[in-house]
Amino acid sequence: SGAGLVKADDSTPTNGTLNGDGVTIGDGHLLPACVGQAVDSSEHDQMAGMSQARCATTGGECTAFSDYEQTLSSSSDTVSGTTVAVVAGVSSWTGLQARYTFGSGFLLRFVLNPTNSTFENLTTVHTAQNGQMFLPDLGTANGGSVTAQYNSMLIRPFALEVAQHPGGDGVDLDGLATPVQADGTVNTPDGVGASQPFRVQPAIAVKGMGTSSEYYFEHAWDNHGHLPVTAVIRSDTCGSDCVNKGLVLTGTTSTGVSLTSLTATARVETGTNDALANYSGSGGTSDVELAYQGVMSKVGFVWQDLKVLTRDSDTGFEGLKLRFVCGYDTDNHQTWVSATQTTYTAVDSGYFDVFTAPSVPLNLHVLSYGELGFRVQFDPGEIVRLKPLSGFIVEVDFCSQSGGSCAVQADTPAWPQIGVPSRRLYSDFHTGGGRVEEVALSYYPTTPAVATEINITMYPKEHIYGGDTIQISLNLPGLWRAADYSGSCAIEGAFVNYFTGLTFDNVTSVLTLTMVDGKRIPRGQPVSLRLPSGCEFIYPSREMSFAAGVNLGANQTQTNLADYQSSRYGSSVLTPLQHAFAYVTGSTSSTSGDNCKNDTCTVSSTHVLPSLQDGSSMDVSWSGTQQFGGVGSACYQQIDAPFDTSSTFPYRRFCAMAGTGSNDPDANDDVADNTGNVYVTTNFGNSGDNGAPIGQNPGRGGKVEVFSPIVAVTTGTTLTDTSSSCRAGTNAQNPCALPAGEDFNEAVTLNYTWTNGNVTAVLVGVTRESFISPGQVFTVPFALTSNAAGAASSVDCTATLVSTSVVQEGWTCAWTESSGNGNLVITAGTSIAPSTAVQIQTSDGAVTLTTTSVLPPTTLSLVNTGTSRVSYIFKNGASAATYTSADGDPVGTYSASSSTITIAADDILSFRVFAYNGRFKSDTTTTPVQSRAITKPDDPAYFSEVRQSSVGVQLSYGSTSAGEATNITIQAQFAEDLINGSYVTLNLAGFTSASIVRDIATGHTQFSTAQWNANLTSLVLKVAEGETAVALTDYTIVIPASAGILYPSTGTAPSSLIALIATYTISWVSPFPLTSKPRKGFVVQTTTDRNWNTDIQTTVVEDKLNNGVSDKILLDYLQEDMTDNTTTLVVNDPTQVGPSLDWLIGNYVQISDEVMRVEAVSGGTLTVRRSRRSTRAVAHTQITGGGTCACSTAGNASGTADSGQSCACTAVYVSYGQATNPLVGSFNGFDRLIGTAGATPGAGADACRIGSIYWPLGCNLRGVAYTSGLRSHQGFLLQAGNRKSNWLSNCGSTGDVCTSVLCKCETPTLLPDMDMGRPVTSDDIVYLRSSGDPLQWSNIPLTDVALEINSATVQNIILTDGSAAAASYLRVDDELLYVHGAASRGVLAINLYQVTGNADAGDSCACSLTGNSTGGGSCACFPQEVMTGCTEGGTLGTGDTGGGTGFSATFTVANAGPSGYIDSITITDPGHSFISIPDISIATGGTGCTLATFQSFLATTSSNVVQTERGALGTTAATHSVSTSVSKITWPLRDSVNVPGTQYYFRMAAYNDAGLSNYLYFTHAITQVNPTILSTFGGDTIEITMEGGGGSPENTT
Repeated sequence: SGAGLVKADDSTPTNGTLNGDGVTIGDGHLLPACVGQAVDSSEHDQMAGMSQARCATTGGECTAFSDYEQTLSSSSDTVSGTTVAVVAGVSSWTGLQARYTFGSGFLLRFVLNPTNSTFENLTTVHTAQNGQMFLPDLGTANGGSVTAQYNSMLIRPFALEVAQHPGGDGVDLDGLATPVQADGTVNTPDGVGASQPFRVQPAIAVKGMGTSSEYYFEHAWDNHGHLPVTAVIRSDTCGSDCVNKGLVLTGTTSTGVSLTSLTATARVETGTNDALANYSGSGGTSDVELAYQGVMSKVGFVWQDLKVLTRDSDTGFEGLKLRFVCGYDTDNHQTWVSATQTTYTAVDSGYFDVFTAPSVPLNLHVLSYGELGFRVQFDPGEIVRLKPLSGFIVEVDFCSQSGGSCAVQADTPAWPQIGVPSRRLYSDFHTGGGRVEEVALSYYPTTPAVATEINITMYPKEHIYGGDTIQISLNLPGLWRAADYSGSCAIEGAFVNYFTGLTFDNVTSVLTLTMVDGKRIPRGQPVSLRLPSGCEFIYPSREMSFAAGVNLGANQTQTNLADYQSSRYGSSVLTPLQHAFAYVTGSTSSTSGDNCKNDTCTVSSTHVLPSLQDGSSMDVSWSGTQQFGGVGSACYQQIDAPFDTSSTFPYRRFCAMAGTGSNDPDANDDVADNTGNVYVTTNFGNSGDNGAPIGQNPGRGGKVEVFSPIVAVTTGTTLTDTSSSCRAGTNAQNPCALPAGEDFNEAVTLNYTWTNGNVTAVLVGVTRESFISPGQVFTVPFALTSNAAGAASSVDCTATLVSTSVVQEGWTCAWTESSGNGNLVITAGTSIAPSTAVQIQTSDGAVTLTTTSVLPPTTLSLVNTGTSRVSYIFKNGASAATYTSADGDPVGTYSASSSTITIAADDILSFRVFAYNGRFKSDTTTTPVQSRAITKPDDPAYFSEVRQSSVGVQLSYGSTSAGEATNITIQAQFAEDLINGSYVTLNLAGFTSASIVRDIATGHTQFSTAQWNANLTSLVLKVAEGETAVALTDYTIVIPASAGILYPSTGTAPSSLIALIATYTISWVSPFPLTSKPRKGFVVQTTTDRNWNTDIQTTVVEDKLNNGVSDKILLDYLQEDMTDNTTTLVVNDPTQVGPSLDWLIGNYVQISDEVMRVEAVSGGTLTVRRSRRSTRAVAHTQITGGGTCACSTAGNASGTADSGQSCACTAVYVSYGQATNPLVGSFNGFDRLIGTAGATPGAGADACRIGSIYWPLGCNLRGVAYTSGLRSHQGFLLQAGNRKSNWLSNCGSTGDVCTSVLCKCETPTLLPDMDMGRPVTSDDIVYLRSSGDPLQWSNIPLTDVALEINSATVQNIILTDGSAAAASYLRVDDELLYVHGAASRGVLAINLYQVTGNADAGDSCACSLTGNSTGGGSCACFPQEVMTGCTEGGTLGTGDTGGGTGFSATFTVANAGPSGYIDSITITDPGHSFISIPDISIATGGTGCTLATFQSFLATTSSNVVQTERGALGTTAATHSVSTSVSKITWPLRDSVNVPGTQYYFRMAAYNDAGLSNYLYFTHAITQVNPTILSTFGGDTIEITMEGGGGSPENTT
C-alpha cells in the first residue's frame, strides 16, 4: 500500500464552506470541503481537483522534482517509505510526517498496489471505488466508514520564528544596566509609541523540521492551504488585566491582528479579563494568513500597522510581549493551554515598552552670554522607559518693542534723575535680563506614599518688591497630588505675611506667590516657605506600594495612585526635585522683573535652533558630548531570518511606513511609486531613527530597488568644540553646547598634608555663590599627579561647614586618573546655601599622591550639576532649522535652514523648549522673563588716582642714648579695618642693628610680630592671622629692646611720622553703561612685575547700577535716637510677625549718608560699627522736622514741622557696596564733565581744552566716547584679605603686545574652562607685600643652583639658566643676591679623563674623577692609566688662559705617596668672563703629582655664571647646595641705586555677561602745561592737564 498527502484545489475556500465546527460561514475563511473532488466517479483515479501536495521551498531538503514525495515521509531521515507491505490484509505505517507544507484542505490518501511508489501521483492498479481511502474519513455517504465530521485536515507549522521583534523607538531594553530580554540586541530601541503604529513591525517566519535541523520555507508556492495567524498581547505581561488597563492591540483597515474576528470588539481569553486583539480588517487579498513574504523571502507574515491603544495619551506600559499564533481558528486559540497542545503553533516576541511623550524640560533659564549671544540652560525631566528622550528643540521669539510689547513704561520708577530713561528690563545697566532665583527644596517626612511638607528656601540675588510674583515649578509628578485635589493649601513660616496668597496649578505643578504691597525682600535675605502636609503632596513610593485610596489625602479622589504612577513612569525610582529656579515677574510700577514689565511679548519673528541630542537616545540618561542638527541612517530593505542580533539600529531592520507624517519626505517612498509594496501605506517614510538622533531621511521602508545598498544620511553635526572654547566664545560652531551636566565652574583652595615626600591628604575649600545641591559633582584636577593605588572609586573624606563646623552627611570622594593626570572627584550629599564656605578633607592616608608638578594653592574645579543639565550657547549668526510636527512625528520634515539667525544689540528675546522622542513631543516650557542681546561693556576711561593708605603714628622710646638698644612704643588709630595679613611700615631713619631681625614678639594681640631691616631702616608691623585691627580704635604696640634695634647715633629720633599701610585706594572713571552695554563690575589686577609676566593678582568689584548708584533697600524705620558714637541701632523686632534679622550680621545698613556694619543682632537691636565705607558718624534722630513731629513704629510721620521743614521718619536701609562711588561727581557718582567738542584743534581731539573757561566742561584726555553723555566714578580699596579671582590669563591672544620681556595685554582672556560674566573667586586672598621686609617681597621661580655655593663670600654663581638674571635681585633660601650684569662663562666641572664609546639605550657615558666609567655599552675612560706620586692636596688655577678671571678650586689626594692620586676636586669659585676653555693646572701644593700619558685637567664650562652682591638688602650670606631653587624678585630696579623700587602696577577692565572690555593701565602723566613760559615777577596761574593725578570729590575734572 502507498500513502500520499493530497490537497484540495478549493483549499482557499469560498463562501458557503464549513468552518472547523461544521458551521457554514460567509467569509470564506476556514477549512475547505474537498469531498466533491475525492468522490467524483467520472474521474478514473478519483483525483479530479486534488493533487499530491508539493513542498513549499525550492531549496533545502527538496531540490528536485523527484524529491516531492518527501512532502509525506515515514521518518525524518528517509526519502521514501510511504509504501508498506500488506500483511494479513493490513497495512501499517509508522513515523508518517508532513514536510515542506502546512495549512488547511489536506487529506491523507491510501492506495492499494500503487503503480509506482516513487511517482508523485500514487495511482492504484485497482478500481477507484475500492482501491483507496482518505483521512479524514469522507463519511459513509461518500464510501467511508463513519459519519463525516470534518472534510479535510489542517497541518500546522512545526515552529514559528520571530524574524523581527516589535520596536524601533524608545529605550534599548537589552542595553539597560539590568537588561530586559527584548530583541536580544544591544543598541536597538525596543519601544513603540502609545496608539502609534510600531516603527519596526513584527515579522514571523514558518519553520519545519528537516533531516537534521529546522528549516525555513523559502519558496513562493502560494498553494499550500490557508492558515490564519494572529497577534495578541500576552496577558501575563500586563498583569492579566489588559482590558481594565485599557490596552488593545489593533491595526487599520488594511491589516490587522486576527483572521476570523472581523468585528471591532475586544476578544477575551476564557477565564480572564484580558484583551486579545481588535481587528477592523476585511477578508480577501489582505488576509492575515501565513504566506510567502517577499520582503523577507520566506513564508511567514509581516505586520504593517500594528499599534497598542492605551487609555489616554499619558498612559504607557512597561514590558509587554506579543504572542503570534497560527491554527485553524485563531479566534479560539484559548484552547491552547500548554506547550504540549497540538492545536496551534505559536511564538512570543521579546519584551517591548509602550511609551508616551517625554517629560517636560525643567529649570529653564536664559542668560545673555557672549556678544549678541545667549546661554540657554535647562534640565531634562524624568527620563524613564515610558518617557524616553531623543532630543530637544529650542525656539526663540523676538519681541516687538513698541506699543504694548516690551516698551518703556511711563509708570516704571525712573533711574536717578540724571537723564537716564525709564527701564524696560529690571536688569538694565547690569545684565541682559533673564532673571531667575535659585530655590532649594526639601521634604519631611520622606516616607513613601505619605503626605509630606515641602520646605522652600531661596537667597534672592535681587530685591523683591510688593506686587512682584514668584513662580516655582515643583516638577510633579516627582511628588504626587491628584489633579482633582480640592482642599485648601496655604503657606506657613516666617514669611506668611509677605504674600497675598498661594496658587498651585495641579496640572503644570507651578506654585505662584504674590508679594504683599509695601513688603520688600532685600537681596541676600534668606527666604523660607513651607507647604504643610495638609496640602496633600504625596512622597513617591519606590515600590509603587500605594493602595487604592490610601494616603492620598481627604481632598483627593484619585482611586489608584500606584496605577497612575506605574502607567506613566513604570518601575523607575522617582525622586522629588531638590533644586529649582523661580521666575520673578513684576508689575509695571515695580522696580523689578525681567519680564518686559509684565507686558506681553508680541512676537515679531520666531527662529528654531538646531535640534540638540546626546550620544544615545536609547538609554534612560542624558549624558556625554552633545550633537545637533539630526544624525540618521536608512533602515534596511528586507527582513533577515534568522533575526540579526549584532547590528545597531536601524541597520538590518525593516521599518514600516504607516503614519500621518514623516521626517523623510522622499519621493521614492510615495504610494504611487510602490504599487507592489504593501508596506508603503502613506506618502511619507515615517521611519525616523530614534536610535540615532532624528534627522532627514533617517530610515525608510519604501521602494526596495532604490536604496540598495543602505542609504546613509548624516545631515546632522556632532559638536566638536571643546567645552572651554564654547564657554569662552571662541567656538567654531554656532551654536555650541557643553557636555551634559556641565555647569558654571568654580575655584577651590587646596591645602596638603605631606608624608615622606608624598601628599597623603588634601583639604579642598569651596565657596559657591549659588546653591550646592545634592548630587552636584566637583572634579578637582591635579596635573602630572598619580595615586600610589591608582584610581579609587571611594576615597574616605569628610565635608564640614566652616562657619559652624557641622559635618555634612552623604558627601563622597573618588580619585580618577588619565594620561598621567589625576582628579579628586567630590559629590555633594547635602544642600549648601549660597556663599557658604565648605571644606572637604580626605582622611590621612586615603590617597598617596606623587607629583612631578607644583601643586597649586588654588585651582579651577569643573562642576557638574548631577542633573544632566543642558547648556546650549548661541550668538548672532547662529545656524537655524525648520520642522513641522505631525501625529506620531514630532519633528517631521526637519531640515537645516539656509539662513542664519541675526541678532542686534538691544533685541529682546523670549524662549521655549520642548523635548521629543521618536513619536511624541512634550509640552513646552517657556521663560516668563525675557533676555536682551548685549555687547561687552565700554572700556574704562582712565585712572584718576591710585593712592597708598597711610596713618600718622606717635613714637616714644625707652632709651634715648645713641647707639643703644631701645624699646619703641608705637601708638596709632586706623581709618579702615586692617585684616590679617595687612602690613604697616615705619621708616625709622638713623636706627640701626647688626642684621635683619625677624619675628620680633610684641605681646600685642593684633600686631603680635614685627620685622626690622637695618638696610632699609624699616620696621614692619603685621596683623596676625585671624585678627583684625579695627578702625577708629587706639592701638599701642611695643617693640622690645631685646630686638636689638639701636637708637640713632645722632641722639635724636622722630616723635611722630607717617607710616605706610599696604592697602591702595584705586579710583577711576568710566562711561555710564547702556542697556546694550550693561556692566556687572570690574576686574582689577595688580602686580609687582612691571613686565606683567608674573605675580599678577586679580580681584573683582561688583558694580550693580540697576538699583541706582546707592544700591539700597528700605529695611525699617529707626525706633531710637542715636548719637555719633552709639553702637546700637534699634528697629522693630521683626520676629514677632516675620523673619529675623540675623542674616544682616556682616552686612551693612545705612542711615542718611552714614554706612554701618552689623556685628550682632538681638531681635530688633543691631550692634553696629559706625562710619564704614569712608562715611562719617553723625547723630541720627527717629524723627526729623522739629515742631511736634512724631513717628509711629511703622514709620508713619505725624505732627507739625518747623517752618520750611516737613516731618519724616528716619529710614534704615540695607546697603550694598559697589564700585561706583556716590561721594564723587555732581550727580552722586556721575557727572557730565566729558570735555568740549568741535573748534580747534578739531573734532575728536579737543576733549580737554586749555583755559579756565573750559574747566567747568571737564577734561577728556583719551577722547572717550561717552555715549550717554555721562561718566561714572568708581573706587576700590585693594587690601590684604580681598578674595582673589582665578578667572583671567596673564595675557590674551588678541591685540597683545607681548614679548619675552614685556607682556602688556590689550584684551583680557579667560583661563581654560572659565565662564563669561562669572569671575570665580576662591578662599585664597590677596597678598600685598610690605616694602620694609625684603623676604616678603614677591618672587617667582627662575632657575636652580648649578654649582654648589660653598662659601658665603664667593660672588661668582653658576645657575642652571642665567639668561634672565641680569640686573635683578635673586633669592636663594633666605639670602638675597644682586646680579650686577649679564651672565658670562665660568668653570662648572673638572675631570682627568675623556669619555669614549657608546652607552646603553637611554643612558650616557660618563667618567669619574678616578677613571671609572658608567653608562654600560662600550663606555670607557681615556687614558686607561692613572696618575701617580701625589703626596699632598692643593689648589688649581687657570693662569692667564681662557681670558677670564676669578677661578679657584681645591683638590685632595688618596694613597699619598708613590701611588697617590687626586680623588676629589672642589670648585670654590667658577670665575667669570672666560672666552675660551681655560687650561687648568696645579697652582699650589700637589707635590709629586704626575699625570699619566695623554692625561690633563679637563675643564667643563658654563655660560650661566652671574656676578653677585652677596647678602643684599640686609640678608645673611650663606652656603647653598646644588639644585636649590632660585627665585627672582619682581619689584623693578630704580635707575639710580641698586634698591628695588617697591612699586605696584595696576590695570583693569569692565565685564558683563557678553565679555570684558579692553584693559586700562594705570598711568601717572602730565600731558599739558600752560603757560610754558612764566613771567619773572610771578603770580601766574599754571594749568596742568594730568592723568592719574587725583580722585577726590573736589578734583575730578
